[in-house]
Amino acid sequence: MLVMAHLAANGLSVMAHLAANGLSVTAHTACLYRLAGRQMIGCRERDERGNMTDQNEILERMKYPRPQMIRDNYRILNEDWTLDGNPIRLPFPPQAAASGYEGEIRDDLSYELRFSLRLGWHNQRGDLIPCPLTPQKLEEKDSKTSSSPVRKKRILLHFGAVDQYCLVFLNEKLVGSHRGGYLAFCFDITDALEEDNVLKVIATDSLSPIYPYGKQSKRPKGMWYTPVSGIWQEVWMEAVPELHADRLEILSDQKSALIRAYDASGEIISIDRADLLAPVSREETGESISRVKMGKSISKGEDKTSMSKVESGESISKEEARESISQEKCSDGSILVHFARPHLWSPADPFLYRLRLGIGEDEIETYLGLRTISMEGGKICCNGEPVYLHGLLDQGYWPQGIYLPETNGAYLEDIQGAQGLGFNCLRKHIKLEPERFYYACDAMGMLVLQDMVNSGKYDFMRDTALPNYGKLNRADDEANALRLPGEDEIERRAFFEQHLVGTIDQLRNHPSIIGYTIFNEGWGQYDADRLYRLVKKKDPGRLVDATSGWYAQKLSDFDSQHNYHRSYTLQAKDKPLFLSECGGYTLAVEGHCMQKKRYGYGSDKKNPAELQEAVERLYRDIILPAIRQQGLVGSIYTQISDVEGEINGVFTYDRAVCKLDRDWMRALAGDLQEAFHEACLKSDKKSVG
Repeated sequence: MLVMAHLAANGLSVMAHLAANGLSVTAHTACLYRLAGRQMIGCRERDERGNMTDQNEILERMKYPRPQMIRDNYRILNEDWTLDGNPIRLPFPPQAAASGYEGEIRDDLSYELRFSLRLGWHNQRGDLIPCPLTPQKLEEKDSKTSSSPVRKKRILLHFGAVDQYCLVFLNEKLVGSHRGGYLAFCFDITDALEEDNVLKVIATDSLSPIYPYGKQSKRPKGMWYTPVSGIWQEVWMEAVPELHADRLEILSDQKSALIRAYDASGEIISIDRADLLAPVSREETGESISRVKMGKSISKGEDKTSMSKVESGESISKEEARESISQEKCSDGSILVHFARPHLWSPADPFLYRLRLGIGEDEIETYLGLRTISMEGGKICCNGEPVYLHGLLDQGYWPQGIYLPETNGAYLEDIQGAQGLGFNCLRKHIKLEPERFYYACDAMGMLVLQDMVNSGKYDFMRDTALPNYGKLNRADDEANALRLPGEDEIERRAFFEQHLVGTIDQLRNHPSIIGYTIFNEGWGQYDADRLYRLVKKKDPGRLVDATSGWYAQKLSDFDSQHNYHRSYTLQAKDKPLFLSECGGYTLAVEGHCMQKKRYGYGSDKKNPAELQEAVERLYRDIILPAIRQQGLVGSIYTQISDVEGEINGVFTYDRAVCKLDRDWMRALAGDLQEAFHEACLKSDKKSVG
């Protein structure tokens, strides 16, 4: 525990300290776990309808496609696209009803957008921003008048994701290409821009197993779903200075945060300043207090602090408002921010510091959460306090948009729905979401275990059926010894690792993400131990479930098991026990099913009472005993909602019906947390003894 570690580090005996203060080990530890239990079970304050008190603020930030790197001057390009000559609504893929697309869906898709920059574009505040066209034209304008508001900028064209391979042309000039259907990318299009422009995107989607493709299938049925082709996330333009950040890296603990900025070539560039913006503190009522703008910097040992007036005009004391931060410039140009009185991020109190970074003329608004994730004494800990992962599998499918909801608010509703049932974790299953989703989890205190997107050919008997019944046990090295990988397999593995590293780069700044799953149920699995080491080196502050389900190798932070169809006693081995999938019980709710042919795990339940009975048996007979006797650290129920014909969700596919009684589920969550904290207490007593 953090307190005990602190005492030991200061040369103090834990037993002597407790005795000196009239406390027994048992009483002291129980008190700490009761506190942790309240923190970890609870969610942020809600109104009578269950809405977050600052939901509007969250939604406002979600308007920008990349909430961790907000700039003022941007233009979202969703309107007036055509696909093979037919109108289409972006960012939805052509297979989605929300796209409005009525043409043929081929492997090769030709998108086109015509847009004008004669009048510039509007920023997020609605201001009209004159947009530079080419460097030559811009220089001409600057030379005519020194008072011209137009300054030399570079124009970036951003894509949230395009599945699977694309070529991008602007005014018949190739501006770039990209492989892989889940990672964001951008191109500098400044030199190709004109006053009137034609943007073309040629996307090829063959669902090749060389690329990560998740559960997409051209013949969707069962656990295989409608594929997503072409552009399926936001497209936007952004005006930036010549010197600008391509991405940020934020490394934080409980007292400080190291912030690095990288240019497009991957080189670290210098950050001039990091100003704290509007730190929001919460009273016990859950209402926001006044916001105060503050900035603090350190230069050659000199400490300078400035504070503006309270935005609302209300008066609060300087001591009340002060966050006591300082910053120092590192030799590589990064900024190290220290918090003397840190406000930590946790599921119960997902506090986010907002910062404005200055990189030359580049101004970026970002945010961070101060927290640590660790494995201590065989338990998952957030800020040194144990937390039981009571989670749901989340595949992120939607009836109208397939990979996307029709509104950003739907993300919040899913998270709130899960929290309202007592869940504190989502396992994001073999799919990457838009950045908006992870920001919503950051802001609402939902823990996320992120899967790497699967690639390779899937075999039902090898990858699901036989191992699920304990009939097959394969080691990576044994499998690889059977045959040398062919050219396609070599290419697949190389791209998988490239995508793995890209996933971490894209998501690592989100405090809600506590760990990664590399392989799921043997699908595409190879060299799991080596990849575990790679992920740990890339992101040492998070946990890694190397092989979720089976085919476990030597290295992993968990003994990760799946339990479907069978009732058996979970047995811990040499690693913390994690039930990373379970349940999957099916219940069809008439009027809320997408397909007549329905699929699930095990026999169909006839009514909600039968479903609830099955869920209760799972948790009472298998999970609770494993928490008490085997040190189970978490369980992930399949799944948050139905997906197309798969009807094993807690909610229906349209999210209109919750299949389980909410009060009963919240009570069950409380029982799980209580059992977990009792197990932690027992474990601490043994370690002290």
